[in-house]
Amino acid sequence: MRKRVLVAASERHIARLVQVNLERQGYEVELAFDSDSFWEKITAFRPDLVVLDMGMPNSEQLKAKLKTTEATKSLPVITLEHRFSPQDFWFGNLRLPKPPSTAELMKMVVDRLGEERLPEQPVLKSPRLSLFAIFLLVVLLMLAFLALIMFART
Repeated sequence: MRKRVLVAASERHIARLVQVNLERQGYEVELAFDSDSFWEKITAFRPDLVVLDMGMPNSEQLKAKLKTTEATKSLPVITLEHRFSPQDFWFGNLRLPKPPSTAELMKMVVDRLGEERLPEQPVLKSPRLSLFAIFLLVVLLMLAFLALIMFART
């Protein structure tokens, strides 16, 4: 039987990125974009794992309710967040940056579901700029600024 994952995110492109990569690995995935559909999917879909975007409205309350409700308190939750605290690493919280690296996401999903398999190559990569690309962008902006100054003087 395929493992089920519920992805809850208010940003559809993030949810879709996670969904495509999980489905490619053989997981059954449902999406929720608000707290109402989240609880409907929790009861109807009965996931084995939840990926929760902490930028979604009421996400802290959703996470707290998951951990205090008898039927869902043992359900593993992976959170996607923009910021981290040092305690996250010391206490082993399952948090990923947003947008998530697909390799990190897949490793965490496999670990949390207690599976022995290694994930395949991801279909989509999250959009991240390399340091070199950022450097080139800064250099180009500086050149454009200098050209504007030279043009203004003439």
